[in-house]
Amino acid sequence: MLQLFLTVIRNENFLGLWKGVSPSFMRCIPGVGLYFSTLYFFKQHVLSEQELSPLKSVILGAGSRTVAGVCMLPFTVVKTRYERYICLKNIWPLTNPWDNVDSTFIPLLNFSCGVLAGIMASVITQPADVMKTHMQLSPEKYRWTGQTACYIYQNHGLTGFFRGGIPRALRRTLMAAMAWTVYEKMMDKMGLKS
Repeated sequence: MLQLFLTVIRNENFLGLWKGVSPSFMRCIPGVGLYFSTLYFFKQHVLSEQELSPLKSVILGAGSRTVAGVCMLPFTVVKTRYERYICLKNIWPLTNPWDNVDSTFIPLLNFSCGVLAGIMASVITQPADVMKTHMQLSPEKYRWTGQTACYIYQNHGLTGFFRGGIPRALRRTLMAAMAWTVYEKMMDKMGLKS
């Protein structure tokens, strides 16, 4: 990975590391907005009278992410194919444990939670992302998920499902951490309960 990093800088200069950022922005910015809007809507209108247990929180997050994911999938397909052509061309408990924490540490705590959530989400979803990418890049070759999974396993073993995981985890982790930190800060500034 380091060799590829240095090759991009050598051949395309430092800004080459940001090629293809426009399709990512077209997908990520509305996707994050849609995710947090859906999350807020569900919390305020669907579960407003209920205490949020850990299971309800997981369901709430998964439901919000599903809505955002389904809505933004066309942009993911465009982004993946765009990157392909560019590459071919170039190569908790009911009481809050944080109540007594100094408010200056809250953004750091939110950021840390976002980092941890990003790492966990990346590890858990990496196999599905690898299969999705194979299917998007070669839809004529990989027609269904089982076929794609068999191909990856037969040709690359279990590690094949985690190829490209480190760059993806770095990107997702920082994105999740930043998004949660900004979200919590904005909700606080607007006086809304998050």
